[in-house]
Amino acid sequence: MIQRFFITFVFIVCHVAMQGADTLSVSRRAHLWHSDKPAIIRLAQNQPALKQFLPLDRYTEISVNTTIQNNNSLHYHHQGDTHHTLGGEVVGYHKNDRNTLFGKAAYHRQKEKYIRWSQVEDVHRLGPYIIADSTTGTRDYETYLLSGGLSHQTPAGTLGLSASYRAQSSYRTRDPRSYSIISDFKFTAGWALPVGRSNLAALSVTFGRYDQALNIKSYEEGRTDLIYFMYGFGYYNQNLSGSSDNYSTDYKGNNHALEFQFLPIQEEGWFLNTRYASETIDAAYSHRTRGSYKSTDLILTSGYQWKTPAHQYRISLDATHETGQGTEFYYETFIVDTITATTETQLLSKNQKFHKQYSSLSLKGKGWITNNQWTIIPELKSGILFHSSEYRTTPWKTAINQLIIKPSVGIRKNHQQSISTIDIATAWITATSNKLLVAEDNLIVQKTLLPDFQFRSANKFYTQLEAKHIQTMKNQNAWQIKAGCKLLKARGETATKVWLSLGLVLF
Repeated sequence: MIQRFFITFVFIVCHVAMQGADTLSVSRRAHLWHSDKPAIIRLAQNQPALKQFLPLDRYTEISVNTTIQNNNSLHYHHQGDTHHTLGGEVVGYHKNDRNTLFGKAAYHRQKEKYIRWSQVEDVHRLGPYIIADSTTGTRDYETYLLSGGLSHQTPAGTLGLSASYRAQSSYRTRDPRSYSIISDFKFTAGWALPVGRSNLAALSVTFGRYDQALNIKSYEEGRTDLIYFMYGFGYYNQNLSGSSDNYSTDYKGNNHALEFQFLPIQEEGWFLNTRYASETIDAAYSHRTRGSYKSTDLILTSGYQWKTPAHQYRISLDATHETGQGTEFYYETFIVDTITATTETQLLSKNQKFHKQYSSLSLKGKGWITNNQWTIIPELKSGILFHSSEYRTTPWKTAINQLIIKPSVGIRKNHQQSISTIDIATAWITATSNKLLVAEDNLIVQKTLLPDFQFRSANKFYTQLEAKHIQTMKNQNAWQIKAGCKLLKARGETATKVWLSLGLVLF
């Protein structure tokens, strides 16, 4: 069913986007769509009302992409050593005088190998309440992403509506075998209003629903596995016997977000972007909530952008603050009738046992320096990172302070019928202080929390190279190719990532 709906949606996106006309060349339009030079493109990703003000009349892109990632041991405990992805994407955008339609459809197949201590997906959204075992396995994924919306100009401002839906299934190919199905839906309503002649103020609100159903079963006769419900170590364990038992957990949650933007319509002036988001996800086993994780995110971006006849510059301050709180639920089963052996399970207590915090503050400067056909794009970002976590039952407590310096440069050449770009970036992440307090060094702590702390607090260096070429064809369409690689070095080891994308931009 999802496959049929997905294919129909792809045709709708292509048809909508290919209507109308545009005065820009195809290669220039393709480059502008992916550029962050106009501040409005950079800040309008989640705001449907701002889509009306993008500096394009229409855009259609069909692309396929692949990624191969080899992490070695440079990853968190729930991630695999290698990761392969193959996917495709269709993007459509069409604007007339007062109305804008936009949509996106994407499909990805993924394979992640040598996963340890995790049977669930979207670990970053579940906090510590994951299901795990010690067996190494491979997981296959299949993901569908559908999103779209519209905006309409009225005398009271521009109104916008959008919705997105992600459906994902994943399964593990070795006992104990897990199978999970994810449903992730979000709906956004936005409003944008001109402020003076050159600025916009925009407000949006988002509501979402998240579900993940996980089932674990072993098929090998005589096999027994110990399944952990984790928050640093298993406080609820279950022996899973082959061919007879299964283990299931449902994750259900709601989320909401509020965003405000103030930005210039053109390429000069002050800009501001703020976002508050909150989500609560409950992990339920046997119809009883075992753990509840509430996360909140605060994001602030503020800066100024100016230009001369040939050049453009931007300076910005970025701040983030994320918190996560985990609450454990404790139950006890009582015998209420000794004759019939009737029992009743009651909630005895719920206590906050887990807390984490992540904060960052960075200053970034970027320029676009143009001389005839050539444009040099230097960028420098520097900032501080702070991460802390606490498991109050183990107990376990960490605090990590880090400094990040990230210089990069882009080189772009504009030909008459094409655009070529090379981007080179490096980054140094250095720990300025680390604190670790652990009172119980059990098996789960050794295999999960300690490796995560060691990787997060390690000094890291990475370098990245990406090349892109957009070429206009005789039929006034264009093709584009993008390829890149990234190397990460830490603790004397190296992780690599390479990617390739081929696309077609339709006129």
